[in-house]
Amino acid sequence: MRFRSLNADAYTFFRGTADLYYDWCRENAADWLHREDARLLLHGDVHYGNIGVYRTADSTDFVRFGVVDLDEAFEGPFELDVLRGVASLRVAAAARRIELDEARQTELARRFCAAYAAALRGNLDAATLAERHPAVRALMNKVHDADQRTFARRYLRDGEPPRFAPVRRKKKQPVDILDPAPPATRAALTDALREAIGSMTPASRRLLANDRAMDVRDAARWTRLGSSGSQGVGKYLVLTGGLLRHNAAPMLFEFKEQPRPAAERAGLIRAGPDRGRDVAAAHAALQGPPHWFVSHANLDGRSYLVRPKDPWSEEPDWQDLRGVGDLLAAADLVGETLGHAHRHALVASKFATHPERVAGLAEAGVDEFVRRAAAFEAHLARCFEEFRADPAAQHLALRANEWIARIASPTP
Repeated sequence: MRFRSLNADAYTFFRGTADLYYDWCRENAADWLHREDARLLLHGDVHYGNIGVYRTADSTDFVRFGVVDLDEAFEGPFELDVLRGVASLRVAAAARRIELDEARQTELARRFCAAYAAALRGNLDAATLAERHPAVRALMNKVHDADQRTFARRYLRDGEPPRFAPVRRKKKQPVDILDPAPPATRAALTDALREAIGSMTPASRRLLANDRAMDVRDAARWTRLGSSGSQGVGKYLVLTGGLLRHNAAPMLFEFKEQPRPAAERAGLIRAGPDRGRDVAAAHAALQGPPHWFVSHANLDGRSYLVRPKDPWSEEPDWQDLRGVGDLLAAADLVGETLGHAHRHALVASKFATHPERVAGLAEAGVDEFVRRAAAFEAHLARCFEEFRADPAAQHLALRANEWIARIASPTP
């Protein structure tokens, strides 16, 4: 399934190969890696699809926009996040056949760094992102009237009792495959969900109804066909009865295995022993305010991130980038969103790094970000060409397509 995803296009290949990026950085960004004066908690996988709206526990600020998907978070020099953000937009432009001459490449990096620095300094209010960015406003409008019960039904078969459908389709195409969990796995997931709820923050726990016992109705191993970076890790969906204080609709909880981050696999860092706990903490550090429920649990000796799958989580679609103007607007948005996340992490962290210093370094380093982003983009393009020319890789992608066709067939 991973090889199938990586075969789609250069941008999807970029999203699913964070290891390639950090392996390249080990050799080509050693000067940044050895600095100690501009370190902070990084997102680790910055790109246009890893920002979005999410529900919070704040009743006055129900939905916010910020960084999402923090599986690769780690402590390091800020430049690694900024470079990955700039490089991601260049790769997206190439995949969308948007021409960027040398002047446009510099403008892209300059816009990204300027927005990043302004947010770091606190000159841009994170709560008013929708006023400045039409893409944010569109996502806010999309989730404004979302309904949990209607959302949950998309994953369920018709009839009672409620059970997961084996295949979820969108526009008649399969997008999710849900394989029923064996009884022992379902029991373990039930225990793990209780553990995760016990680790919730007090603000999140106040949203739950105290008089409702946890009612696990179904569990399934989950394959999300549109993902790339998380293909190959253990993922489950758990269906429960309503647990929220003001909403009795069924709820879906996602369990996502948390392996070692790509930066560790590339030899840049050494992460903590419980990756799920660290990733849950990264949400609290980099999102302000954080998602209403992000927790962690252990299942069969492996660490998992646990969070609801709900209708209030949406990310922008990179295929909406249709021209240079869209790309520059995306640079403003991703840069600003990353700057808000880094400022939030620095203000309440153990790091001595000051936001003003990081902002100044980002603005002064535009030319260097342009140079290194171009070098990495060329490296990635060569890797993608080699991947597509590899018969073994293409054979595995074909096997995945055959499996999907067999599972999604209306007749056994």
